[in-house]
Amino acid sequence: HAQQENYYILTGRAQLLAVGEKEKNLNPCDTVYIPQYSLHRLKNVGNAPLELLWIFRTDSWSKIDYLYK
Repeated sequence: HAQQENYYILTGRAQLLAVGEKEKNLNPCDTVYIPQYSLHRLKNVGNAPLELLWIFRTDSWSKIDYLYK
């Protein structure tokens, strides 16, 4: 998608997988920036539910066009 996004981990543990980068382990209070058109995914790697703030830099959800590969 064309929009940049940010994750802020509230609870749980996650692993960020992004093309061309090392896997990153995320814990509560970690923040991640995802650039435009970056192929990525977020995986829950803990035993508890993963809760996060998921922030898109757009004023409308309808403007987000996902590109799946």
